[in-house]
Amino acid sequence: MRVVSTRVGDRAGRVAAVLAAAGAVALGAAAPDRAAAQPSSPDRLELVGQVGGLTADVVMAGVHAWVGVGPRIVAYDVTVPSAPRRAGESPILSGVVLDIAIADGTQAPIAFVVTGEGGIEVVDVAEPARPRRAGYVDVPDGATVVAAGDGVACAAVASDPPAVWVVDVSVPTAPRVASRIELPAEAIGLVVAERRVHMLVDEEGLRVYDIAVPAAPRLLGKAATPDRESGLGGRMHLASGYAFVADGPNGLRIFDVVDPTAPREVGRLPDVDDARAVHVANGLAYVADGARGLAVVDVASPRRPRLLGRHVADGAASSVYAVDDQVVVADERGARVVDATNPNLPRRVADIDPPGYVVAVAAEDERWFAFDGTHARLWSFVGDGVRAARAVAGVESPVTGSDGGALAAHGGFVYVAGGREGLGVVDARTSDALVAVGVVTGTTAMDVDAAGRHVYVAAGGEGLAVLDAGDPGRPRRVSALPTEGFASSVYAQIGRTLLMDGRLQVIDTTDPAQPGPAVSLAMDGDLPGTVTAHLERAFVATDRLHVFDIGAPGGPAHAGGWVPTGGALVSPRVAAAPGAVYVSDAFDGSLWVLDADGDAPRERAHAVLPDGGQPLDLAVARARGAEVVLAASGGRRSARTAERDFGEDHCRRGERNRSR
Repeated sequence: MRVVSTRVGDRAGRVAAVLAAAGAVALGAAAPDRAAAQPSSPDRLELVGQVGGLTADVVMAGVHAWVGVGPRIVAYDVTVPSAPRRAGESPILSGVVLDIAIADGTQAPIAFVVTGEGGIEVVDVAEPARPRRAGYVDVPDGATVVAAGDGVACAAVASDPPAVWVVDVSVPTAPRVASRIELPAEAIGLVVAERRVHMLVDEEGLRVYDIAVPAAPRLLGKAATPDRESGLGGRMHLASGYAFVADGPNGLRIFDVVDPTAPREVGRLPDVDDARAVHVANGLAYVADGARGLAVVDVASPRRPRLLGRHVADGAASSVYAVDDQVVVADERGARVVDATNPNLPRRVADIDPPGYVVAVAAEDERWFAFDGTHARLWSFVGDGVRAARAVAGVESPVTGSDGGALAAHGGFVYVAGGREGLGVVDARTSDALVAVGVVTGTTAMDVDAAGRHVYVAAGGEGLAVLDAGDPGRPRRVSALPTEGFASSVYAQIGRTLLMDGRLQVIDTTDPAQPGPAVSLAMDGDLPGTVTAHLERAFVATDRLHVFDIGAPGGPAHAGGWVPTGGALVSPRVAAAPGAVYVSDAFDGSLWVLDADGDAPRERAHAVLPDGGQPLDLAVARARGAEVVLAASGGRRSARTAERDFGEDHCRRGERNRSR
């Protein structure tokens, strides 16, 4: 776990505290039940924005590629394939996008989206710059695959027993469930055409149903695949009377479905042995072949498919869509635009790389920074008001952050804790650019903070490391203070540093070249603990929130604490602001605002991230004068913003209290 702090320029005042942990787990604590928790004041937390997330699917409609990015679908104009342009994005949907279907491949009025969190989202995409939610229909057990056409949408669920739901979408703004098809195993691929749904049923094979009457689907025929091995894949495409199935480790399968009552397998290409999706255009099948990228297959003779060429993706290729010889391939790191004019040598012409798996955030002035664990990139955002954040710059991080990743923004530079790799340094002094400067090696960096001209590092088994950042682009180590435990979280103030190593270490850093002595404070709790502070109060999150008076005349002392109404915290994070403390729990996506004016914090508001988000990191930031909370929701692969409304007077008071 780690806590990261940020500041405004060279001012001593803290703008925000950021806390993060990758892969947080419950350590034997009971699952919290927070349904009864009620805000004790009129303060509120409102979800107002979101950026980044997992890229899982792509479809094309006209000149636009629609890419699932976290809990949104995002439109990219690919009129110029070598220069895709972001055109617009949907509102935040019910969960992370898993599958997208657009009924008409040439016009794009309506998209049907499933997120695994519920039913089918209906999105009006007639204006790619302004897609809007048009309808929703609940599907029990959470849909994972969707197909649509002819006024009908079908969604597969992995229920018990498995099923495909048939939904009447003839009026897209008022979709309604028409029927349910029970199956012997899960349907892992669907395609709808000519009032029929074709599906690949795991452990069985291909099935074809007549859905001309959506309320009364009728099985027409099926084709067994007795040698089928289960695995990823299953997406399908129909072309010229054939069903092309990307069947995971079984390769590309081709079924003759001209007679839907007697479908039969006529061709197979085992060379694509991680086939996850397929799209056919002009006699060529484009296959998303997992870690092996894009495969181009000649299917002019469906009975004798022939591999022509490949293009290696940046991650596991999971989705593909082709228009003529222009191909867009989605992988776990984004999407690639590929020119397949020469099918033997397909070549990449552009990348679509939105921010991905966000694990850490920080803020300075009104600039926000996010560490993207998917690409090991640092992103810079500006808040266009509290409801719209936009990326203005990105750069490959000097460290991967595989066992670190925490951020501190200070004096126009961003410091990235890279664990055993050391401390990465990025120049952020230019508002629309980030420049990777280098890495400070020789120090394990689990967490990082800065105060004045010094950078303070939680250095794991080495304890505290102090670097002189008089030249902020080239900080140099000037001192260290060993501690008994494993230093994982740090918070720095002018003249004082707080370090968590299983205990709270309050360290005198009046002379950063000679840190110490340290006052060591024990506390109850089953978790290692993360720390932040405001003025003379330190806040440590374990399975509860502890409050310490670090300015007491007799020395630092435990002053109070807080436990949520529903029970112990499981995977907590904490950030402090004037008059308030923010606490989150990645276990269930909870976020609380607490009154921090006394020793016994009082709950003022409680919210839960709506799409199953798991806040791995928090930062308090500003956007045009408003206070926002940034939550790196890496568990659901996105980052979100929430607004705290405490009124104008509170904001003015908060600004005066930022200096210390």
